[in-house]
Amino acid sequence: QVTHVADVPVATLQSLIDKLKSAQYAVLVWSASMLNIPHAELTIQSITQLINKLNETTRAAGLPLSSGDGDTSVNNTSAWLSGYPTRLRFNNGMPEYDNHQYATSKQLADCDAMLWISTFNPHPPIFTKAPTIVIGHPDTQFERTPDVFIPVGVPGVDHNGLMLRMDSSITLPLKKLRDSKLPSLTTVIAMIEEKLSNEVSP
Repeated sequence: QVTHVADVPVATLQSLIDKLKSAQYAVLVWSASMLNIPHAELTIQSITQLINKLNETTRAAGLPLSSGDGDTSVNNTSAWLSGYPTRLRFNNGMPEYDNHQYATSKQLADCDAMLWISTFNPHPPIFTKAPTIVIGHPDTQFERTPDVFIPVGVPGVDHNGLMLRMDSSITLPLKKLRDSKLPSLTTVIAMIEEKLSNEVSP
């Protein structure tokens, strides 16, 4: 007779099931960024199937949360502007979405230059053989020196900004808390875009 599932006692799991069934409105919360395991999508699929099953006899909902580094804002902005989440490219001005073809691992293997952006936290880049440009948190520590490093201010600390809440329900204002000589990411990207536009103009 089975007594444990994934090192969790069956009695503990049964108690959890009983609590979910008896709840008037159960909410299952998870953060995909915490599921750093192979085939994490299957875990999320199991969660959503459980929610569907619970809704046959009671009320239940799922609440996925983001990591808090702005990935929710990026995905929602991408969907707003292009109709698709991230993992897309623009070909002749038209968006092309392919969740597999444009996966990070494939892009890193094929790219001839990488632009790494991380302003909320000092996350170092994933280095490849390609030249690396980093626009990021001023406290970023590197295993090796990138080809270009542009330190920028932190949104909600050094500059005003906007960010979607971790549940994707509302947009929150980020207020500047201190004076900083560092430029904002918006300013740096605008300068790069202007420079590129001038170079390609006839």
